[in-house]
Amino acid sequence: MSYCVNCGVKLKEDARCCPLCDCPVINPYVEFKRFSGENPPPPPVDTAPVADRLDLTHFILSLTLALAAISCGIVDLCISKRLTWSIIAISGCITAYVGVCLPMKKRKLLPELFVLFDLFAALLTISVVAWRIDSFGWALRVAFPLAAAVAVCSAYMVNLVRRHKMRYFHIIALGVSLAGILCILTELLVNRGTDISWSGIAAISCVLFSAVLCIIAKSRRLTRRFHL
Repeated sequence: MSYCVNCGVKLKEDARCCPLCDCPVINPYVEFKRFSGENPPPPPVDTAPVADRLDLTHFILSLTLALAAISCGIVDLCISKRLTWSIIAISGCITAYVGVCLPMKKRKLLPELFVLFDLFAALLTISVVAWRIDSFGWALRVAFPLAAAVAVCSAYMVNLVRRHKMRYFHIIALGVSLAGILCILTELLVNRGTDISWSGIAAISCVLFSAVLCIIAKSRRLTRRFHL
């Protein structure tokens, strides 16, 4: 007389599985036939779905930007008989494509190259805007140097994240400090180096916030407290 090891119901002598829970009945006196060959190779990791989703997202965003640029151009031609304000919209679509869609398509390139592409696209948009309003003074004096400074800081931050040279809290603290420096640079460029009133307050706030982040990163108790 035997009973099910799972639910305890009484089993027949010739039963191969429990009639109640369908648990298999195994005779402990019968030796199992073990697999004597080599272990089969693990199944390959299927990364195609992720790539397919990125390709689909790239296609949808690219099509949306292209339709937006074409629509603006057509409307501008219908109203003004030539391209006027739509040039700014088209250059903005090009900048959005370079900054958002291009990294989805060229995933093997270095992230620093994408920052360089973004800089060129931003300079193109700034140049188009300056050309449309017929004023390159502010672009040469403020926009171009500020865009270059932002690109340099972004490339440096991307390099730190990619190489894991610093802890993430320290990287965030450095980014906040660089943001404060960029605020000072912006006001110096706008005021031609005569005043740093509001940017000084912003820079001090950024430095204090960076100091708090560094303290949290250095303290093991606070790191555990915030589950970091």
